[in-house]
This record gives sequence, C-alpha cells and structure tokens, in this order.
Amino acid sequence: MRFALILLCFGLLPTAAWADEVCLSRATALVPAQAAGQPIGQLDAGRCYAVQDRADSTTRIYISGPAGFRGEADVPNDALLQILVDDVDIGVDGGVWGKVLSGTPVSIMQRMSDGRLVVQPVEGRFRPRMTVGETAIFPAESLPEPDPEDVADPPWPVGDLPLPPSATALTSRPGGGTILAEIGAPTMGVRALRWDPALGQLRMAVVEQTEFEVKLRVVAPTMWVEGWTTDLAWREPPPEAGHDPSKGAPSPRGRATPPRQVGTKDVNLSLEAKGDPIGLLGAGTRVEVLSEDKGWAHVKAQGAGSSAEGWMDRRKLLKEGAEEAIAVEFSPVVVVSVGNTAVSWADATGHSRPVEEGEEPDDDELVLVADPVRGAVLREVARWRLAYGRAALKTPGTAGELTLRVRVGADGQIVESVLAVDTLGLPEVADGVLASVAALEFPERKIPRKKKRSDPDLDWNVDLWVQLVFKTLP
Repeated sequence: MRFALILLCFGLLPTAAWADEVCLSRATALVPAQAAGQPIGQLDAGRCYAVQDRADSTTRIYISGPAGFRGEADVPNDALLQILVDDVDIGVDGGVWGKVLSGTPVSIMQRMSDGRLVVQPVEGRFRPRMTVGETAIFPAESLPEPDPEDVADPPWPVGDLPLPPSATALTSRPGGGTILAEIGAPTMGVRALRWDPALGQLRMAVVEQTEFEVKLRVVAPTMWVEGWTTDLAWREPPPEAGHDPSKGAPSPRGRATPPRQVGTKDVNLSLEAKGDPIGLLGAGTRVEVLSEDKGWAHVKAQGAGSSAEGWMDRRKLLKEGAEEAIAVEFSPVVVVSVGNTAVSWADATGHSRPVEEGEEPDDDELVLVADPVRGAVLREVARWRLAYGRAALKTPGTAGELTLRVRVGADGQIVESVLAVDTLGLPEVADGVLASVAALEFPERKIPRKKKRSDPDLDWNVDLWVQLVFKTLP
C-alpha cells in the first residue's frame, strides 16, 4: 500500500466534493459556465484548476493564467485525474493477470452498467487496464510526480529482457480476448516523462510461447501484467546490440503562433457579436481572426493550456504589425542515444591485439566485441531519459554528451566506472548514470588456458568505453 491510503485515515470519500483543486487526465472540451453546455474550445490534459462548484457528473473550475481564456467552465468528472487508494488486481475470467499499487494516477476510461469503472494509468508507456469500484479512487489535487524510491514490497515479479521500441497490446487469450494492457512507443515527451508511472524501469519476461504468439510478463516498480501478443517484434529475442529506443521517438509537433494579439488589457469573449460575456481573453493572448462584423472580431484564441473561440471587440487587438515576434511552439521530446562504443584491454602488455568480430582468433587471443556492451547499456537508457527529461523541464534546451569508462574483470564484475567526458553539465543525470552502470552485470569471460599458464600475471581486465548523447527535439 502506498501514500494514497492516508486519505482514508481522514474518512475522505472518493468524490470531487472534497477537492479544492482538480486536475485533468485527458484533453477536455472547454464549456464556459454561461454557455449552457456549448463547447467553445479545448482544455489540455495535465493541468490543475481551482474548484468553484460540484455536481453529480460535472465539476465547475476556474481557469486563469497569463494569457488565454479566463473564466468558469464545467468539466465532466470522468475527465478528472484520479488516484488509486488501494492495491488493485487485474482480474479476467476468474484469474489474476497483474497488479497495480495504490497511489498510481489513473484516468477513467468507461463506466460499466453495474457502476464499476474501467481505469488506466495516465501517461507513461505501460498502461494496464483494471476495473474498480468508485470507492477505490480519489481525485488528485495536484499533478503527482512519481518517486523512484517508491517500489513494491517483495516478492514482486521480475523481468530480464528490455522492451522493444514499438507498441503492442497484451490480451487475455492468444490472438485476442480482453485487452489487459496497452504498451506504447518509448515515452520521450518531456511532459509525459514528468509523471511516468513506470519511472523508465520497464522489463519483461517470456512466460509461454507458441509458433505465432507469446505470453509476456511486463513489470514496472509499482505495476505488472501478463498477457499475449502476436506482434513479431515482441516474439523475437532482443538483438545482442540491444534495441535502439530512439526509434520510438515521436516527431516533435509544432504549431505556428496565431498572428494577431490581444492588447495590454483583458478583453471580454462572447458567443456572438455584441453578446453577453462568457469569459475573458487575457492580455497578450494570441488569436486568429476568423471573421469580422463591424467592430467585432470572431477569433480563435490560443493560450496556456487551452484554446477557445468566440467574439471580441476588434479594437482591443493590437494594430497589425505591432504584435510581438511570431514564434513556433513545439511539444519537445528528449532523446538519449548510445553513440560510439569500444572495448580495449585495460593493460595491453603481453596481450595480442583484440580480435574484431568476424575474425578467427588464435588460441591465445580473446575476442572483444562491443555489441554485448551496447546492449547492456541500452537496457538502462529509459531510466536515464527519465532523469534527463526532468532536468530538461527546469533547464530547457540542455544537451550534451557523457562518455563513460567502465573497467570489467574476467569474472564479469565491474572494477571501476568513471565519467571520462561530461559536456552535459547536469550532475543529477551524471550521478544517476554512474549509479546505474555500477549495477550492470556482464558475462564471465573464459581465459585461454594456454595463455594463463604461460603468463599468470597478465591483466585480464577490459575497459568499456560508452558515449551517451542527450538532446531535445527540436
């Protein structure tokens, strides 16, 4: 059980009536309180608002900010971000297929006829589905930020394989059945990384396999699920060089800033020319003028966390050409990729040169290849991307490289790991990378008997050189 159970100690019930502030778990129609159910735009997911009033199916919120729509709006309660207040089993057909721990932020997907709710974790790559009663959830009053130290008590299922950088769905039966979990491409969006419930620590294990299907167990620190998939990328063993997570990076989506701009004072927004106000457009809000009617302009406004459409006094717009410089806004993604990798003897004295992959070694030579090293490092990239993404929220545009030198003994144990090059300048990321590397395991290397007998004092340690590239797109 995790922190959400504290809520029950105060006798709170899972209803928006107790929340002074609520957050949106998905994009929602913007319906001003004065518009009688008529949507005029959209509210973005992942933002929190003060509660003004509550009803059985809707919550009235107050929208404010430096620019964009301001005023009261009604949002459906099913669009509010919820927190699990108890551990929940994923059960189908009388069996348990997984578990999600309390404290996980979830979104309501569906209300069933018996009153139960189908919910799913928000953001992140790994999204199991579960059915809960209304008393099992409580609306979040702020955006939760997962804690990497918050993990399940043992015993907890484990996985030993990295996930491919592609999407799939896990079902309760081979080739179909109930969807137990959806798994997307690697999470790389800066906002999504901020509250990824899997914390970049996904692993999987093969439970059962047939000719055309595979049953997988996907495990995160606070949730796991078993299910079937027919996707070829998930049925094949991972390549020795490891999966390249950057192949799952979404294209950054840009949108041009609307050309016109509201002046230095807030202006009323109405449903029609000369109509009653339904809210305000904040000073500096960017708008697109759709049409004009004498002294009124029908505009589509773009602001922080919302978009809206309506009529405003055209005189409140800055004169054309007097607006601030037009910019292009992007939803940034962060990418961590493995650059150059190399393997060399720590002390080459007495050794033959390392034999490249594909060459035929002599009896006293040792084959050193970089693919297993690259694979071991790639398995940790998702966790490093999480740390880098959080840092990128505080210092946008930060990019650079880390080059590691990891010394490994013949027994596969790490003797030393150091940061040889750091052009990134984010100590919290560098420290996390070194800590993850220190926990890596490598296979034991067989020392040629002939060489061991002829020169027992040879140094059999090898140095692994790994370059990591950190950047944001665009």
